[in-house]
Amino acid sequence: AEDFERAAQLIEDHIDALWGSGQHRKLRSWLNELPEEILFSKPSISIYQARYQSSSGKLEAAERTLIAVERTLDAGNDRAPATEPQRQISFTHSDKMKLRGRVATNKSLMCSYLGNVPGIIQHASQALEYLPREDSAWRSIVALTLGNAHGFKGDMTAAYEARSEAARACEAAGDTYFVILANLEVAITLREQGRLQRTIEICKQQMQLAVEFGLS
Repeated sequence: AEDFERAAQLIEDHIDALWGSGQHRKLRSWLNELPEEILFSKPSISIYQARYQSSSGKLEAAERTLIAVERTLDAGNDRAPATEPQRQISFTHSDKMKLRGRVATNKSLMCSYLGNVPGIIQHASQALEYLPREDSAWRSIVALTLGNAHGFKGDMTAAYEARSEAARACEAAGDTYFVILANLEVAITLREQGRLQRTIEICKQQMQLAVEFGLS
């Protein structure tokens, strides 16, 4: 019905649950339908949009989205056009820290895609500092990027340990998408170690899981 304000509010109310249940195709399509000024007025959903943008290789768009999130958090209000009344947005300290932690998580992932080890470590450290303990889904993503950092450095033993821990964290968080992603990173490590039979087993398991959850 193009009531974008109401739609954005409904998405914001349920976005963590949708993400955690693996409904990424649906969520991605909804976020893409929102006008940018509405999307950017809600940092809690913009952060997810940045995640989808970066995973699609749209790193410049993801960076732009994260800049908008940080500006909103810094200002404490959204950046509505001058022709419209400006709506105030307030955040508790804990909400700000969680959102900043998720921004840092996104940046760590983006550095991971680029093979930027110092960037991974810098932003992952910030994310772990800001994210609350109970935000297990996002903290598990950070664990995954740190495993990638070890892999880029060629330390496959450390990479295997970190990626295995990340897979367990993703399973505990109940995020099917990242369970699959983390286990595939474990498989990559095993392949590099020459453990090919175990690599094949994990890949088959993750393919089956993707089918079961409609992710394939």
